[in-house]
Amino acid sequence: MTTQATSNAAGGHAASRPYVPARPSIPLDDGLLADRFNKFEQGARKIRWDDQGPVQIDWSIFDRSRLTLDNLLVVKLVTFVESYADVYTSLLLENFCINDTMATFFQLWEREESNHAEKLVKYLETVGLDREDLRVALQRPRSRKFTVPYIQTPLQANCFTYCQELLTAFFYQMFRRTVQEPLLNEILVKIIADEWRHFHWYENVLKMHLETDRKKTLEECIPVFENFAMPGNQILGSEYEIITDEIIKRLRFSTSEIFQIGRTITSTFGLIDGGRMMARSSYARNMKDVVMRKKAPKPHHEEIVHSFIADLVKALGASPA
Repeated sequence: MTTQATSNAAGGHAASRPYVPARPSIPLDDGLLADRFNKFEQGARKIRWDDQGPVQIDWSIFDRSRLTLDNLLVVKLVTFVESYADVYTSLLLENFCINDTMATFFQLWEREESNHAEKLVKYLETVGLDREDLRVALQRPRSRKFTVPYIQTPLQANCFTYCQELLTAFFYQMFRRTVQEPLLNEILVKIIADEWRHFHWYENVLKMHLETDRKKTLEECIPVFENFAMPGNQILGSEYEIITDEIIKRLRFSTSEIFQIGRTITSTFGLIDGGRMMARSSYARNMKDVVMRKKAPKPHHEEIVHSFIADLVKALGASPA
């Protein structure tokens, strides 16, 4: 049976899309989920900062003199990922949506992630990137189909997005510590608040699964941790991994960030099971190799990095060195 998600809970602005409900491997209490979403949305409305929201950004505080090339490198990369939100949302709605509440949340999530992309694009244009060149570049990866072979159930899709939102929130936090430019700092404060709200939604859904059937929940989540890679790998291919490794080195990320992420995961799954999740995580091992300088650069690393930042160097009037 095809149903439709209501747009009212998302503030009346999200477009309603039809979906075919997926069969959950662990059924949840639909009424409890709906109650939790209503509380989530009530809080979100107060801080929403898209064009229809009550909070607006003062773009006049931009200070080019306090902006660095490394800052722009990160902004450009995350703009590609944020711009892909609608494609990813379509995958969730078409394959992993269990009821109207989750459908409404997915569309709210898309609305907020799309706002991140719009504001980051506007920021890059403010810096001096060409609007049409940027539009074409962001459109390029959208022809690629987003597929994750190790996600087969709604629970696994939730676990994947839990990992994605957790890592995204931490990444933005670590990045913000390096930023001195006031406008970018203000944008990042708002993005970070959104990402943590999104993470806690997915975390609470995971905890509902754990409370209902802990053994089966862990069984389904383990393959996600073992195989997890950020969506950027699908959006930009090998270029994403190269640029991400470059950012981790430039911004001097360390193993302390990995431990902080681990503490959050053990808070969700428990000390023993969460520790096992981290130990089996391919992503954690890869990040550790990068920060410990044990990972060999991929072929054409320098060439790809220089190509990626060429327009940033031109806009900033900086040297790529």
